[in-house]
Amino acid sequence: GSRVLLPAGGDPPPSTADAFSHTTHPDMATDGFNWTQLSMSRANNFPSGTIKYLDAATIKERGAMHAWHTTFARSIPALVSGLGDDVAASFSGWRREDYRRHWGGKDVVVAFSPDEMFQRGVLRSGLRRLQAPHRQRMRFDAFLDAQAEEGVGEP
Repeated sequence: GSRVLLPAGGDPPPSTADAFSHTTHPDMATDGFNWTQLSMSRANNFPSGTIKYLDAATIKERGAMHAWHTTFARSIPALVSGLGDDVAASFSGWRREDYRRHWGGKDVVVAFSPDEMFQRGVLRSGLRRLQAPHRQRMRFDAFLDAQAEEGVGEP
């Protein structure tokens, strides 16, 4: 079906709608016209140097399309707090054995380095390079065992 842009004051799309389908002009696929690009060309649409601060409750209340239109569609960076709170709460209080029971048999890729900042960039031959520590594939329960052997405390 064809896409229709909403007139000023029109009802917004449902919060579950695909953001691309409601921010892209119907002629984008054939004529290369992108409504988002047009709106970004207007200087007042995205003030320089600003960051929009949002929280998960606001996004849940107003919908993802509100966050999309007030930030990313206008190239305004956003810092969204609380997005992982539910997930974090589900792991609260877990011990090593809880992780082993849930994911012990899964294959993972782990990186070993004596430097906790191993992924920072380093200057080599005048160029910034990303340090790449040794990585290996192993079962998650073997990784948990390796942590315990090294004296790493409970998660």
